[in-house]
Amino acid sequence: MLLLFIVMLQAVFWTTPVYSEETHPPQRGMWVWHLQCYATRAKREQLIQFCKSERITLLLVQVHYDMDRRAKTPRGLRRPQAYGDLIQKAREAGISVEALEGDPEWSHPAGQGTFWPKLKVILDWYKAQPPNRRFAGLHLDVEPYLLSEFQTTHKLDLLRGYLQFMAQARDRVKQCDPSLIFAADIPFWYDVYEEDEYLNHCVLEFHGKKKYASSHLQDICDYVGIMSYRRNALGENSITRLCEGELAYAEKIGKKIFCGVETSPGQDPPTISFYGTDPPLFREQLALVEKAFRGRPGFGGILIHHYLSYQAFLRKRITPLRPALGGHG
Repeated sequence: MLLLFIVMLQAVFWTTPVYSEETHPPQRGMWVWHLQCYATRAKREQLIQFCKSERITLLLVQVHYDMDRRAKTPRGLRRPQAYGDLIQKAREAGISVEALEGDPEWSHPAGQGTFWPKLKVILDWYKAQPPNRRFAGLHLDVEPYLLSEFQTTHKLDLLRGYLQFMAQARDRVKQCDPSLIFAADIPFWYDVYEEDEYLNHCVLEFHGKKKYASSHLQDICDYVGIMSYRRNALGENSITRLCEGELAYAEKIGKKIFCGVETSPGQDPPTISFYGTDPPLFREQLALVEKAFRGRPGFGGILIHHYLSYQAFLRKRITPLRPALGGHG
């Protein structure tokens, strides 16, 4: 009996999945907004090669539509073959592709009418494809704080409508295929509570529970990408510091977060983007983020914004700047 017990105990330990960097390595993802980036075979090959060189294993690809101008509704995807070809080519290279969509107007019911027909097009196309040519999920970039209502006393109502929309979108995606990933981009300050800074006061009740807006969204989504746009990986007001709260909550509920970084020019202030720094510094800071969160089961990886600006950033030869110690955003 003792021998049988030992054998059974060994079987439990040998078959139970254990989190490690080897079994769940952090990913590097990248937003791709423009159809021109993957419309032709040559552009798709260029994109895949760029991903290989920069260790990108996740692409968030903006969906574009063939629109019925009279009815103002989508009839289908524009260049549908390009999506399937990109997804198939990416899969062969170990890269997953999620459909990317977003509009701040979808935060309230009056603006959501344009979303549901688009979602139907995406899901109908998904169901018509063989498994190796399907999106891995839907990634929504809906930013209610870009609407003027967010700066009024209606802010919490707007957020509550946004959460309801996200829950409904998640349900439709999962009804199509439970294995489809449902994700969202969020600002880092959805879990900041400052009574004297109304814009950062984002605690609200939803479905009977009072939480930060970020926590509600993490409950809804499989993962969130945090717009933690800073040049410095560590310290005060850094990438890791801005993501710590969401990371802790992700680990509490068994979800993941991704830290977002920016490479685009023209940001205000400039220190929210790596544009203007040297590529070796950029790579150094990304490695420091990965090192700081190493072994944290809630850390999914890093998302880089975005393909065209990232390319341009790497091509520039400029004087290195050290990471900023502060910033806003």
